[in-house]
Amino acid sequence: MVLSMTGYGRAGALLHGRDIKVELRSVNARFFEYSSRLPRSCAFLEDKLKKLVASRVSRGKVELSLSIQTVTAADTVVSVNWQLAEGYRAALNEMVERMDLKNDVSVGMLSRFPDVLTQTAAPTNEEELWQDVQSVTEKAVDAFVAMRAVEGEKLKEDAVLVPKKMGCCVCLEKEDADELYRLLHKVLGVLGKE
Repeated sequence: MVLSMTGYGRAGALLHGRDIKVELRSVNARFFEYSSRLPRSCAFLEDKLKKLVASRVSRGKVELSLSIQTVTAADTVVSVNWQLAEGYRAALNEMVERMDLKNDVSVGMLSRFPDVLTQTAAPTNEEELWQDVQSVTEKAVDAFVAMRAVEGEKLKEDAVLVPKKMGCCVCLEKEDADELYRLLHKVLGVLGKE
């Protein structure tokens, strides 16, 4: 089978509260060249993704783009800075006593002060994330290879038709046309071993 070196494949899925999208693009290159755009938090996946793509693609300059959006709050941890909250409450109580004010300090009021409540990302389960990204990437690679196969068949058809048309148009001698056909067949056979 002849495979084009240019191609595109995309896949996406919603897994474990994350919307994961993977895109693959390639242009002509004699050897396999890989580059990627990943979220900083997924840098640990770089080598695994490269190996996964390289296992199915041997030629072309391939670029992989990965995007991950958290769609649930499962990855967020909200915590209370107790020391700061107690400091605010003590300061407000002192204001009540010194200024003879009504004491209306509430949880809602304290929670609105800066840095009393903080949000942090929960620790990432790297193995679970890799499994999710791997499954989406495999689908994107499948789509990518399928497109390259379709394009490759079109190239093959063109490569076979052009010499026939050229033979008619430029009146090649039968031996020259046969030699051109054998040469193209040999080249296409080499390209088809990808």
